[in-house]
Amino acid sequence: MKRAARPAVAAALASALAVACGGTTGQAGDGSAADAPVDASADAPTDTNADAAEASTCPAMIAGCAQALDAIQATCPVGDLTCVEQQDPSGGLNDCYPNGVRIYYDQTASDTVTITVVGADGRVCYTVDHNTNADNLITDTVDDPSGRRVIAKIYRLSWDHTTYACSTGQVDIPDSETPCGHPINVIPLSTCVGGTCQRL
Repeated sequence: MKRAARPAVAAALASALAVACGGTTGQAGDGSAADAPVDASADAPTDTNADAAEASTCPAMIAGCAQALDAIQATCPVGDLTCVEQQDPSGGLNDCYPNGVRIYYDQTASDTVTITVVGADGRVCYTVDHNTNADNLITDTVDDPSGRRVIAKIYRLSWDHTTYACSTGQVDIPDSETPCGHPINVIPLSTCVGGTCQRL
C-alpha cells in the first residue's frame, strides 16, 4: 500500500514524508537483505484477544524484532494524533504532537533522511534512517537510543510486499497480511497541519 506525499524541503525528505504522512498505512518491498537488526526482548502489545492470536503467527525470524519495535515506539506514542508541522531553520522539518512528542526530519546525506523521534522530556526514543538508492529501493533502518539496530524495512512503493530484516533472519510479508498482529510501521504515521513547532 502507498503513502500520499506532502510538501518537503528536498526530494529525499519528501520521500520520507510520503511514507510518514497521509494516505493508507503500509509500504511495498522487494525481498532484498539489509544489515541485521539486533536484540529484541520486549513483549509485543496486543489490544484484543484476536490481535494476540494473530500475533502468535508472526514469523519467527522477525518476531523478536517486531516486539522490540513495539516497545520503543510505545515510549513515544503518536497513534492517530494530529501533529503541527514547521520547517526548521536548519532546512529540516519539525512535527509536534499534543502529548509532547516531537519528530525531526533531517536530510543527512544526498539519499538519506534521518528521522529522530523525541519524547516530551527531550530524550530520543529512536531514530529511523530512510534511504532511497539509485534504483528507488527504499530501506528504513530503526535504531534504539543507544544506536543498536532494531529492524530494517525494505521496499519499493510499486510492490505489493515488504521485506523485514533482523539479526535472526528476514521475511517477505504481503501488504495485505498482518501476521504480527498489526502493520509494522517503522516511521510514525501522521496527519499534520502547519503551525509552530520548534526543536527542544
